[in-house]
Parts: sequence; structure tokens; C-alpha cells
Amino acid sequence: MRIRLARCAAIIGTSVALAALSATGVVQAQPAPSPADRLPADLVAAIERDLHLTPEEYLARADAAQQVAGYASDMRRVDPGGFGGAWLGDDGTPIVAVGSPAAAARVAAAGYRAEVVSTPLDGMEGALAQQKRLSDAPPTTPQFHVASGTDPIGGDAYIAATGPLATAQPLLVCSFGFTAADRAGTPLVLSAGHCDPSRATTGTANAASVYAPTPTSIRTSPRVGDFGASGIGPSGGGLDYSVIRLTPEAAAAGLGRPEVRGGPTGVLTVTGTAVPVVGAPVCKSGQTSGYTCGKVLDSDFTTDLFGDGGESWSVRGFTDSACTLAGDSGGAIVTGTLALGITSGSNVADAADCARAAAAPGGTMSFGIPVRAILSHVNGSSCPAGPGVGLRTASHPAGLCETPESMVGGTSPLGSLGSTGS
Repeated sequence: MRIRLARCAAIIGTSVALAALSATGVVQAQPAPSPADRLPADLVAAIERDLHLTPEEYLARADAAQQVAGYASDMRRVDPGGFGGAWLGDDGTPIVAVGSPAAAARVAAAGYRAEVVSTPLDGMEGALAQQKRLSDAPPTTPQFHVASGTDPIGGDAYIAATGPLATAQPLLVCSFGFTAADRAGTPLVLSAGHCDPSRATTGTANAASVYAPTPTSIRTSPRVGDFGASGIGPSGGGLDYSVIRLTPEAAAAGLGRPEVRGGPTGVLTVTGTAVPVVGAPVCKSGQTSGYTCGKVLDSDFTTDLFGDGGESWSVRGFTDSACTLAGDSGGAIVTGTLALGITSGSNVADAADCARAAAAPGGTMSFGIPVRAILSHVNGSSCPAGPGVGLRTASHPAGLCETPESMVGGTSPLGSLGSTGS
């Protein structure tokens, strides 16, 4: 199924006034906190507002989705013809679709609810999202706010530009995603490919630069890195991704940490990676709309992503019901505390705010690129001996280079990255 989605980068010019969002604050240490206690207050508020769940329910459902996804992966290998997908029901119950009573008995024995279906089993997860197909969204250039701080991290804003920032036109505004590193320790950040204004020169000395915005003086914002790799559509393996090489100063200031922010009251520490599961709760962080949450609508979705200049790319990823606005592109999408994907597009990118976006026919729909698919495409067969890129997490702060078997292929476009300098 293809629909038209607007990318979620924002474009600014010299005449646009920018307002800063506060992006400070730390989580206060508590004695023996529960996992839910470690969630930042801004994220908890978004979970309760958008999902109507407690933090404990959110984490439990996110965990259940990954558990059933692992079971489904094993089942698909053992009985590919009799397996029809796995998802979470509206009440959070993991469900597995099968083609026979015998298979249903095996699913029940494993502790999951089974549904015996007579329709073709292939693509059952995607069929659940049909009720949420939404109208087209034209490319726009809305007003927006820029989140900034002395130590920008995932979810905060960045400016991408070619040539000297003092005179560059246009300026793209996107959001940092997840932090990563290659085997040499080069600090990196994953983001969206359409946020790179010069993909033809990516990875070279003429690559577009990335800046952490100074809202009171945008043209003097400090440079924090450049684009080491990027791609969108056919040039990116059907994905929409970028890999930003950080300067040592930016990494030391905070961008190298495995953290995500969506507001002023704390950060979320990333603990691992996840796969999209229909019905799973997700939350995204972005510089325009902060934390917003929803559920995965389709775990394998192909769409035409449209840019502001009328160009389009066929991309593949997943959809969810979280609100995403212009400028949120490249930001982090999590489920529980796991890295799930990078924000790419939305059917309400041109909305002034999420309150008005909620009035869209059928509701809001966002498009994300799975983080595991990005890592697989970037790494090819280079892990673990080559210059493979690994996501930084709480347990692997140096970056764990992984290449999921189901997504291996291609040659790493990064080569030997090295530092971007200062």
C-alpha cells in the first residue's frame, strides 16, 4: 500500500524568528528505582496523555511486543507456511495468527493467544492497519520552535547546511536520533536521510555540516559535525537514513551519550534495540513536538515520501499513530526504553501543533525507519571485523555492532569514517 506522506524536516530562512525550548534538567537519583521510575517526567506525561496507560503498563506492553516478536521469528523459521504474524491486541495481549488448530495448540502452550485464520497468512500484521489509511499531506514550510541546550542529545534540534552557515540557504532543521559509534570509536548520530541537503557530497570533505542552533543568533550556531553517510529511497536501500559524524567537542558535550530527550524534565537512557510490532506502544522525541506517543499501525509499510521541492522517494518502514510535525524528522522513536526507529514522515507534518493535527481525517499517522534496518544497511557484512556502526546503549556505551541475519546485505557506504575535526 502506498500513500503520500510529507517529510518532517523544516526549512528556515534569515527572516524566520526562532523561539528556544528549554532543554535542561536531569533525573534525580532514587534509591532502588523501578524501571518505570527511571522514565523522565515528560515521557510519562506523554504516555498518560496519548496512550492512557500507566508507565508500568507502557513498559509491560513494550516488553510483551518484543517477546512475541522473538517467538514469531522462531515460528516463522520452523513453519513459514503456517504462520500469519504476531501483534498486540487492544488490551495489550500478544496474539499469534496461525493456519491450523495444531499450530494454535503450540502457540497456546507457549503462553500466547492464538488466532486461526482462513485468509492468506502473508501480511496479516499489515492488514490490521487498513483502518488507519489517511489522506495525503502536501509539503509545507511551517513556523516552528528550535530546542537547544549546552549539551544537545537525541531529540534535540540541529541545523543542516551547505557552505558557510553565515550565508547558506536554505537551512534545514531536523532532530538528532540515536547515538552510535564505529569500531574506531568515532562518535556518530543516526538521523533521517532527507535532512542531508547535499547527499551527493556526503562522506567527503564537502559534506553538509551540522550545527547545534543558538536561537538568538542562528547564523553563529556552533558546528557539531557533518554527514558521513546518508541515503533515501533507491540510494539508501529503500530507507531514509543519515549517519552524522560528530566533532570531539560535540561528543564530549553530550551528543555521544545513549540518551534521548523530549522536554525539560530529564532524559531517557536507551537500553537496546527493538523491532516494530503492530499494536506495540511507541513514543517519539522531536524538536518541534517533543514526546508524543501512539501504537504501531503497520510493521512493514511502503510509501512515497514527498519533499518540499516536489521530489519523491519510495521508502519502506513502519507506521504509528504518534503525532509528528515538521522539524521532528530524524528524531528517535522508542518502545519502552529500546531504540525502535528514526522519524521520517507524517500525514500531519504541516499542522501548527498536535492538538490541531488530531483533527486530521482518520487521525495522525507517522512513518518511521527501523533502526535495525539502518544498521544492517550501513554495516553490510562489516560486523564485527570491519568499520561497522553500533548503537550506543546503557550496557554498551561504546556501541555494539550488530547485523541482524534477516537484514544483512550490501557493502558499508561508510568506509573508514575518522573524526570530523573541530
